Amino acid sequence: MFCTNCGKEMPDGTVFCTQCGARIVDASIPPRPIKEASRPTTAALLSLLFPGLGHCYLSDYRNGGLLMVSYLVVIATTLWVAYGAGFVSDSVIAAVLILCAACWCAVWVLAIVTSYDKAEVLAAEVQHA
Repeated sequence: MFCTNCGKEMPDGTVFCTQCGARIVDASIPPRPIKEASRPTTAALLSLLFPGLGHCYLSDYRNGGLLMVSYLVVIATTLWVAYGAGFVSDSVIAAVLILCAACWCAVWVLAIVTSYDKAEVLAAEVQHA
């Protein structure tokens, strides 16, 4: 094994060159693959189409799935209140629908903003790698 910086021969298993101090790269160990840079705009647009898609684009399936499920729960609750909750008064239905609309918007905005921010962080990591 040789130092890639100064060319001095080193015994196998050496981590740093004894002559120049450079880190020795073992040719038998494959280099870590460089992640492709994620585009923040693409992640945000996917989350705009459906909350959670931007996170899935960034391989963050746990958060993407949680956002998708929470959005579907809000939609199901809205539909149930609007069409299936005939046993409550109209004022209660209106109040719950307003609350559901606020939750709808909150989940959607949260998905867009967090996917954009996460993509920016990942892109910065790729640039520094």
